Amino acid sequence: MLRGDITLTDRVGGYGRIREALEHLDGLYVKVGFPQESKPGQPDSPKGKPATEMSEVATIAAFHEFGTARIPERPFFRQALDGNREDLKKFIDNQYSNVMSGKQSTTDGLERIGQFLSSKIKGSIRNGNFEPLAESTVGSKGSSKPLIDTGQMINSVTYVVAEE
Repeated sequence: MLRGDITLTDRVGGYGRIREALEHLDGLYVKVGFPQESKPGQPDSPKGKPATEMSEVATIAAFHEFGTARIPERPFFRQALDGNREDLKKFIDNQYSNVMSGKQSTTDGLERIGQFLSSKIKGSIRNGNFEPLAESTVGSKGSSKPLIDTGQMINSVTYVVAEE
């Protein structure tokens, strides 16, 4: 038979810390890629007019990610996520454990997840397996490297910790 007078005592403050971390986590999330709240990165090359709004960079990134009538699909974002799914899961689990054990704050955990994903997306832009550029594009661009012309798109990949 169960007794109704059982009392739990948190002698080391673990429950309170965990409850506080979970309450702080509620409604927080990370936006990774080209979040509207951010400013575009600077180009490495002075070619053309640089984008002044992140929405301009995000539009160009979407054209490349999904392709257009004239631009073949070069799915750098999907390759970064799909190719790192297990590593990402382990990384997120580790950040969650660190928050729950008091080793880091909720915001620090989300910041680290944003940094992790941003670096994977940049790596995919640099080293992804994409359809080669057209010869005419290589001639006008002066390089055969897809997705990198002025460097503004790769320099714009970032993250923000946001709240609902």
